[in-house]
Amino acid sequence: MAIYFVYHVSKDQLYDEWNKALVLNTPGASPQLKAKFTTLCAYVANMDSQQQMLFTYLPDTGTEVRVAGSVKVTIPGKDFADAMLNTWIGPYPAGGEDFKKRLLGME
Repeated sequence: MAIYFVYHVSKDQLYDEWNKALVLNTPGASPQLKAKFTTLCAYVANMDSQQQMLFTYLPDTGTEVRVAGSVKVTIPGKDFADAMLNTWIGPYPAGGEDFKKRLLGME
C-alpha cells in the first residue's frame, strides 16, 4: 500500500486516525495488536505534501513501513497487516469513505 500525501499531516493526526480506525474496524483488538499500532506510531514522523509512506507485508517478516524511501520499522505478524488493511477498507475507514472508494478503484 502506497500513500502519497497531498498536504501536511502530523504524526499525532496519523496516530489518532489509525487508533480510531483500529477500534472501529477491528473490534476486540488484543492488547498486543494495540501495542503494534503504538510501535508504528513511534516510528512515523510528520508527513509533508508529496511525501510517500509505503506498507509492504512480507509473510515471513511482517509489515515493512517505509517513509520517503527509508525503512522506518517492520511490525511482525499477520494480525497487524490485516488490522492495518481494515483501517483503510473496513466499515469505518481512516481517511473516510471517499478514500476507501478511491483505494478500491470504485471512483
